[in-house]
Amino acid sequence: MKVELSYNIYRPQEYALGIIQIIHGMSEYGQRYEKFAQYLCKKGFVVITYDHRGHGSTCSSEEDLGFFDSEDGWIKLIEDAHFITDVVKKEYPPDVPFIIFGHSMGSLVARSYLKRYDYELDGLILSGAPNYQGAAPLGIMLAKHLAKKHGEKARTPILEELATGQFAKKFEGGKTKFDWLSKNPENVEAYINDPLCGFPFTNKGYEDLFRLMCDMHKIKGWNCTNKELPIFFIAGEDDPCTGGNKGLLNSINRLKKVGYTNLAQLVYPELRHEILNEKEQDIIYEDIYRWICKHCLKKNG
Repeated sequence: MKVELSYNIYRPQEYALGIIQIIHGMSEYGQRYEKFAQYLCKKGFVVITYDHRGHGSTCSSEEDLGFFDSEDGWIKLIEDAHFITDVVKKEYPPDVPFIIFGHSMGSLVARSYLKRYDYELDGLILSGAPNYQGAAPLGIMLAKHLAKKHGEKARTPILEELATGQFAKKFEGGKTKFDWLSKNPENVEAYINDPLCGFPFTNKGYEDLFRLMCDMHKIKGWNCTNKELPIFFIAGEDDPCTGGNKGLLNSINRLKKVGYTNLAQLVYPELRHEILNEKEQDIIYEDIYRWICKHCLKKNG
C-alpha cells in the first residue's frame, strides 16, 4: 500500500548545525513535537517531523488508524523513516551531522533503522524506549489468528491488553487509563481529548508492532558499521514502558552486544513515559541539546 507521508521541516534562520529527525510513538503524531522542534530550530538545527502510516495526517480515514499495510507493514515503517531521511538530507551538504530522535514505538523503528542504516547517523536518541517483551512472538501468532478470524482492520481488546495494558496497572487508582503517560495532568487530558491519540491498533497493526519489536531484538541481521556512534537513552524513572532500570539496561546491553560502544543513559526521577511533555520539559530539552552539542557535532567542528 503506497502512502504519502505527511511531514514538516523546521529550518533555522542561519546555517544548520545539524539535522534532527523525530520519529514519534504509537497512537500519536509528529505535530505533538512542535514545541520541541521549535526549541531545537532556535538552537540552529533543521528538524523534520512526520506522521507514520496509520497515524495523524498521513492516515486517510479513521478506519486506517493503527493500520500500516496488509503485507510487511513493520518493514514499511522502517523504510518510511529512511525515506524521510532522504527527503531532508538531500537539501543540505553531506557534512551536516544527522541525528535521529525516536520516542517509544518510534524508538523501535529507530533501532530497526539503526540495524540497517547506521552509516546515515551521527547520533541517536531513544526516549521512553520499550525493552523487548518475551510475549512478542505470541503476540504475532495471536494477532495473525485474530486478523484471519475477524479481519485485518478489526480491533481486538486482548491485543491492546497484551501490548500496553500492563502499563496502566502500575498506576491503578489513577484518574485515567493513560496516567502512565505523564504525571502532568494537562498533558494526559490533552492526549485523551485528541481524536488522533490513544486509539488501539488494528489486528494487523499489532502484528506489525510485535514484529518490529522482535526485529530490533534479534542479533541476526545487524549491520554494525558505525560502532562508535553516540547513542543516548533517556527515560522517566516511573515509565513502565521501558521495563524500569532492568529493562533499560537490557536495551542498552543489546546494542552493546551487536557492537555499539558509545552508549549513555539519563533517567529522570518521578517522571513517566512522555518526558518531553512533563512540566519539567525545559530541563529535558536542555539536556538533549547539551548532549547533541558534546557528542554529535564533530563533522562541522
